[in-house]
Amino acid sequence: MKYKKRNGFALIYTVLIGALVLISIVGLTIRVIPENAITKARTHSQRALSVAEAGASQVLFDLRNFGTDEEHPNEFDPDSTAPLATSIHYLTSGDSGDIIYLINASSGGIINPSNGEFITNPSPPSDESFETSYQAKIKVISNDTTNKILDVDLYTLGTVTDRANGNVLARNAIKTSFQVGYDIQEHTEQIETKTWVPGTPSAIFDYALYSGSDIKFNGSAQTVTGDIHAVGTIDLGNAKNQVRVDGGGDAEAEKNIIGNGIVTGATTFPASAVPFPKIDIDAYKNLADAFRSGTIPYDGLTPNFPNTSNPIVLSVIQSYLGGPGTVNPDGTINLTSSTLSGINAFYHDLMSGTGAFVTLNPITQLAPLQTFAKSIVYYVEGPVHINGQFECIGTLVVDGDLVINGNSQVGDPNDPGAAAILVKGDIDMANGTADLYGLFYSTGILTGRGTFYCEGSIAIKGSVDLGIDLSGNYTVEYHEITNPNLSVSTPGHEDITYTPGETTYYYLITSAAGYGSAGADVNATYLWEEVSFDDFEGLH
Repeated sequence: MKYKKRNGFALIYTVLIGALVLISIVGLTIRVIPENAITKARTHSQRALSVAEAGASQVLFDLRNFGTDEEHPNEFDPDSTAPLATSIHYLTSGDSGDIIYLINASSGGIINPSNGEFITNPSPPSDESFETSYQAKIKVISNDTTNKILDVDLYTLGTVTDRANGNVLARNAIKTSFQVGYDIQEHTEQIETKTWVPGTPSAIFDYALYSGSDIKFNGSAQTVTGDIHAVGTIDLGNAKNQVRVDGGGDAEAEKNIIGNGIVTGATTFPASAVPFPKIDIDAYKNLADAFRSGTIPYDGLTPNFPNTSNPIVLSVIQSYLGGPGTVNPDGTINLTSSTLSGINAFYHDLMSGTGAFVTLNPITQLAPLQTFAKSIVYYVEGPVHINGQFECIGTLVVDGDLVINGNSQVGDPNDPGAAAILVKGDIDMANGTADLYGLFYSTGILTGRGTFYCEGSIAIKGSVDLGIDLSGNYTVEYHEITNPNLSVSTPGHEDITYTPGETTYYYLITSAAGYGSAGADVNATYLWEEVSFDDFEGLH
């Protein structure tokens, strides 16, 4: 019996010992788990504080370097296509952005950036169970608009979140003070307006016959109806009672008038000087190119000039006259010469609405070309010969000599004042008969043996001893020249004016300095203080 009692006591003793061990383990576990949680919480809290401090450093750095990179220059450049600091990490700019609000804010103003939270860089490794971010808010303490200096308080909130579920593990907020320098730049857009200013027509086109040298009448059938002028001498010929200047026209010579011919108007010598304008061949090439390329004055904005800027219209024009020119290094135009046959076909088809012109709208595209045809400038390189009918109005510029053969018609008899043939060279009237309508201008001499009739005006520069010397018969009847491109030395030019448009204000951060122990200093280690989450959230 006593042996059995000892066995029972041992069992009870074993159970008691086991219970004590279990209680010790449980107690130790209960104590260790909270301590680990507290350690983690403290670690996350410290991490959140570090993130808040890093955010404050980033904010101050960004403000200090606002717009100083190449993409966002810290000044307004009207020729730059780069945006002007559209954002700086956490603050937005633009018409209603944070930068403008910051600069315009009065004391107590709060900037609650619209960009929200930003992950710090660098982020924690991807194998970590958490991630960090910060937010920034700025409170304006004072705004010295005279010196353009802001005193501000920067609040940054560092947050640690569980990467798996997004739960907030810790938050900490700090506040630091700093100064911000700023500038407001005003830019008013200048609206460019280009207008075409026609040149002033030369006085030489008021004469039926003008020579920069001499005028010599030969034979019995040479008559001019209208005024004539010679820089040199007018020789009316030997034939007596032969009317040379009819219709009450005057004869003016800057040197002398000799001969037996009759002038039905007044004779004046020495007459007042009437200079001969030298043709600006490059200016006319520019106009011919403008017509082929649809630029001013053929851009639809210049009165009395056709609009050729439409691609379909340009295609038709270029099919007859050639394409637009290219600009040489010296600014002159390298323009491919049209041909007389191409110009002749162009004008015929234009006025009849045939050929390639059937593709144009008859009202909006074809009709303006027809109405303002005399404003068109054509360019050809000489020497060239006109054989047969060359019926065209507008301005034909010949860079070289021009030969008009017999049995030819040049210009349009229905509008004799609308054509201007400007020749940088000599004009030769060959054998045969020619009818001329318009202005015929030459920087050389006018010679010939043929017979011609001219309704319009002839202006010849001539040489030292020879200007107009024709052995054939001719009749010149003055007709007012209505071509709009008559000032051959300056046929016209672009006039560019600027008018103020919309004014834009550019808001720039120029400096940012944190407060150290000695005040605001860009080199100082700024001071900060910890604030509560409620303080941060209460900034609105």
